[in-house]
Amino acid sequence: VRLPVVELLLDEVTRWDSTFVMVNRMGTLRQAIDLFFSSPTQRSISKFKLSPMDWQFLQDLEVILEAPHAAQQCMSGERTPMLSGAYPAFETLIERWKSLAKHVPHISPLVNIGLTWADKYDDRMGATNAYAVAMCESGIFLKYLVAHEVQLHL
Repeated sequence: VRLPVVELLLDEVTRWDSTFVMVNRMGTLRQAIDLFFSSPTQRSISKFKLSPMDWQFLQDLEVILEAPHAAQQCMSGERTPMLSGAYPAFETLIERWKSLAKHVPHISPLVNIGLTWADKYDDRMGATNAYAVAMCESGIFLKYLVAHEVQLHL
């Protein structure tokens, strides 16, 4: 088995997208993980070997978590992340999840849990003037309006 020389990663509470990174790495190392648990020297722990259904669930989870991971990467890609980029990234995340729920129905129950939490967060953002001020302080807001063909009536 020829695989990249990498380590398994653990979920970190300080990095909210580390679950995505961990699951992605497991997928990369799936062959090695399966071989490890199939080894005669690992009989005492072979009951913990992931089943094909477990691996499918992890693949589905990776697909779901890729959208928030991309949003997080978008926000952390700049030297000085700006709050004004948060809402467009958040909206992109929501749209990607809605599309995912529509086009991959078997994972829609999990996606819908995320969308429920996102709606609650969106409601909290809407009640805060700081987001509107941050958006107005940046040219990103104007680019967002143009990109979404928003008509302003002043």
